[in-house]
Amino acid sequence: MRLIDAMSTRPAEIFGLDAGSLRPGAKADITLIDLDEPWLVAKELLLSRSKNTPFEDARFSGRAVATYVAGNCVHSL
Repeated sequence: MRLIDAMSTRPAEIFGLDAGSLRPGAKADITLIDLDEPWLVAKELLLSRSKNTPFEDARFSGRAVATYVAGNCVHSL
């Protein structure tokens, strides 16, 4: 619960935003993460304009699979 507060609820309070909560009627800004999803960093797949990364060819476990802003899906694998 401390992590959730530190990364969502508290920053929204500090900046005076109506965000950081999943209470009924709140904007649904969430990211769904599959903790078991394996993936490999490939610079040609990076969405950033900058393609340099110290993590090229690194293997990771856990990946964001969908992002919702105001209840609308804005990214999904």
